[in-house]
Amino acid sequence: MLYSVRLCGQEIPTYGVCLWLGVILSLLAACWLTKRRGAIPLSSLLASAFFTLLGAMVGAKLFYFAISWDDIAYLFHAVEYDFFERVFYLMNNGFVFYGGFLGGFLALFFYLKASHRSLAEYLTLYAVVLPLGHAVGRIGCFLGGCCYGVEYQGALAVEVPIYPTLKGSATVSRFPIQLVEAAGLLLLFFLLLFLYYRFLKKPTLPLWTYLAVYPVFRFVLEFWRGDKARGGFLIFSTSQWISLGIFLVAGMVFYLTQIRKKQE
Repeated sequence: MLYSVRLCGQEIPTYGVCLWLGVILSLLAACWLTKRRGAIPLSSLLASAFFTLLGAMVGAKLFYFAISWDDIAYLFHAVEYDFFERVFYLMNNGFVFYGGFLGGFLALFFYLKASHRSLAEYLTLYAVVLPLGHAVGRIGCFLGGCCYGVEYQGALAVEVPIYPTLKGSATVSRFPIQLVEAAGLLLLFFLLLFLYYRFLKKPTLPLWTYLAVYPVFRFVLEFWRGDKARGGFLIFSTSQWISLGIFLVAGMVFYLTQIRKKQE
């Protein structure tokens, strides 16, 4: 694991570096696509990105607080950290993707409604670039030792701290599920990029493809996740239930707006 990098004499969490690198790469990709397609004004894109990012950060952090009480409790009982180190850790680590996904969507939705912009155009563009930033963020998860896989002794196994929030924690051998997800997200990004350019007469196809593929992909990956701190209900994890919900809601909206509308 590479928990931090030294920059200008300061220790910077690697997770935070990857998180912001992913945001920057996604934004640059969105600007490039906007310039090529010309469907969205650049100024409006940047404004929407600001509100979306703000909503995503708030949602991701609140979701982390809601489902990671055990991890936070270990942090605040650890004598190795002082108060400011604990606060610094909580502010720079612990962002849950689905919390950010929902928070970012709500922020974008209200911004577009207030500015009278096309929701479908912006959602499609964000769906294309989101997997790119998400993939870089998952690499940050791997380097930071969070979102880890099940205990595993075979090829590609990595040593992960039992309690990532504790300095000097004992380690356990685990499956690098973060890297598997990162690779899958990169493939999804290139697929959506292809659809965005290839099927101009079906402009929302990348959006529906993302909403169909990623929840299923995430649902399957969760069976190899060993991160029990994220919680669950009955036989599925929290993320699996959210994946099911997104898939079903997206399917219902697709039916009502695409299939039934054409039939009528």
